[in-house]
Formats: sequence, C-alpha cells, structure tokens
Amino acid sequence: MRKLVNEWLSIYNKLPAAKQFLLFAVFGALLIISAFILEYGFDARPCHLCWMQRYGHWALTAVAIIAAVIPQIPRFVGLGGVALAAIYGFGMGIYQVLVQYKIIAAPTGCSNTKIVIPDNVNDFITSLQKPILPPPCDRIDFTIFGLTLAAWNIIVMAFVLGAVYYTYRQWKHQ
Repeated sequence: MRKLVNEWLSIYNKLPAAKQFLLFAVFGALLIISAFILEYGFDARPCHLCWMQRYGHWALTAVAIIAAVIPQIPRFVGLGGVALAAIYGFGMGIYQVLVQYKIIAAPTGCSNTKIVIPDNVNDFITSLQKPILPPPCDRIDFTIFGLTLAAWNIIVMAFVLGAVYYTYRQWKHQ
C-alpha cells in the first residue's frame, strides 16, 4: 500500500500546477456529485447546515478551476483559495456535528418540520402551495459506517487540507 501511495505522489509531483489544481477541482466536483447521489438516490435530504457545507465544496471546485485556467494567478494564491474553501468546509462540518449531538444549539435557520408527500394527487397539489422546509439540523437521519455525513465531511476536508499542505511543501522546495 505504501508503495502505491508513493507512486501516486511521484506522479502527482511531476504534474504542472494547473493539472494539480484540476485534480482539486475534480475532487470538489466528486463531493458535489456524491452529495446529490446521497440526496436523490438514498433519500438523505439536506438540512440547512448540509447546504452550508456544500458551499465549501462548490467554492473548492470553483477556486481550483479558476487557478487552473488562469495562469496569471500565482499558484500560492490559488492554493490559498483552495485551503480557505477546505477550512470553511471543515469548520462547517465541525459545527454541524456539534449541533447533531446537541452540544450546541441549532441555528435559527434549522426547522423541526418533517416533509410529507401525500399519496393523493389533489392533496399533493395543495401541499405544493405550502413551503417545504428542510429537515432539522440536529437530527441524524443518515450515517455511513456509523459516521454522519457531517463527520465524513470533516474527514474529507482534513484530507484536502493535508493535500494542500503537501502541495505547498512540494512547491516550496522547487
């Protein structure tokens, strides 16, 4: 396993900065896609804080794409932007985990209303005239291997921050 990781890092180190940024962008896009797959494929409806975490994924993707396609942007500025997006996502993940485990109170934007879709067409049409609220932020509805999606977001953003730090160290020594 270590040999495989070293091979991947060797390949990564040989890539130009623009392609390294594109890898960050692809990773961010995969996070966005996976969130929608979980939402629509597995009914893991996002609460207000879940959406806030997605903003970090979108920012990570956008900043990395911009840094990759505009060569006038200094690479350390682009890397700093990727780091800030990851720090935001990391912080939002921690915040949501604290809310989910009721260590801190949920923000006012989080509701307690459940979404119910009626079976009757007329009732469904009537329900469309009422606002549909997201699930409450302090309820854990979905886990993967015993961890909430917010906890997974913390792990993933820590990985991104580690990759940013690794990239910074490599560029610093060039």
